Amino acid sequence: LDANLDGCLGSPRTLALRHTLLGYFLPASPCDSDDEILRRTLTGAYSDIKFKLGIPASRVGGYHPLKACRTCMEEDEGSRGRAYWHVEHQLPSVLACAKHLVLLQWVNDVATPVHRRGWILPRMGLDREWLEMPMVSQAQLERLTHLATLSSAWARLEPGSLDGRQLARTYQSAFRARGWVTSAGSLRLSNLVSAVRSHFEGLESLPGLAPLRSIPADWPGLVGSLAR
Repeated sequence: LDANLDGCLGSPRTLALRHTLLGYFLPASPCDSDDEILRRTLTGAYSDIKFKLGIPASRVGGYHPLKACRTCMEEDEGSRGRAYWHVEHQLPSVLACAKHLVLLQWVNDVATPVHRRGWILPRMGLDREWLEMPMVSQAQLERLTHLATLSSAWARLEPGSLDGRQLARTYQSAFRARGWVTSAGSLRLSNLVSAVRSHFEGLESLPGLAPLRSIPADWPGLVGSLAR
């Protein structure tokens, strides 16, 4: 794209970080790891990138179905003549459109979207089956919309820009403010786990949130890791 279009779409680095899902996975990675991933991504095929990014181990998985907001597609067609895929809607933790406050639709298919060249635009090319998200309450929709806003902000961060030690201090401060730390400094894990499960209650079956359902026994380990 950079060579054939004389750079009019931005640098290869910008394309990789802002127009694919790559930028979503790099903010909390070590800088030297990010540099290597970006270098290999820009120079050719990278067969083990999912493992380098920690995707299989994260339980998020590597299958990210294409998603779209019906209202966004209609607005795009009215203003630009055709709808297009919005990168912020493709982030694994985004299930709602933060602009229109509605749940996204997703394309049902067993194959990874990269193998469907005819899906280059949402409403043109090959036929596809659109699925609707299950109905949620207003409170759940607000949580999903907030999660979408946070996810988009996260994906815009520079690679390696988050300091793990500072993140831990931030979590520790929040835990203390909510009474989830004892006077001796130990975490009140049962309170913390209960709060997390309550926040996401009823959302575990939605596409992309399956890890919530698959790791109930590991939440103490998860929150302990965040605090450290």
